[in-house]
Amino acid sequence: MYDDMWNLTTTINIPLYFWSKQRQGVFEAQASLSEAKSELEAVKLMIASAIRDNYSMFKAAEKLTELYQGALIPKTYQDFELAIAGYVAGKVEAITVYQPA
Repeated sequence: MYDDMWNLTTTINIPLYFWSKQRQGVFEAQASLSEAKSELEAVKLMIASAIRDNYSMFKAAEKLTELYQGALIPKTYQDFELAIAGYVAGKVEAITVYQPA
């Protein structure tokens, strides 16, 4: 009866829940970014702490080396020379010269 009529149908999906579904993904991405930033800050602090620790150990070893070189080794050498001189002069016994560590 209506031979010259056409019928056309279209479908459009309107995502009514678009924001609520995508929001969880955005929250997850934000949480991952925050976690990565926190891990980066923790690594920076650990490296800084390790550097400070190594530096303080280096300074302590340096001071100990200076103490040995400037005071203890010369004092020990002087005591040994004094003991040898006393032994040669006959004022001390040989056991005084030999003092094992």
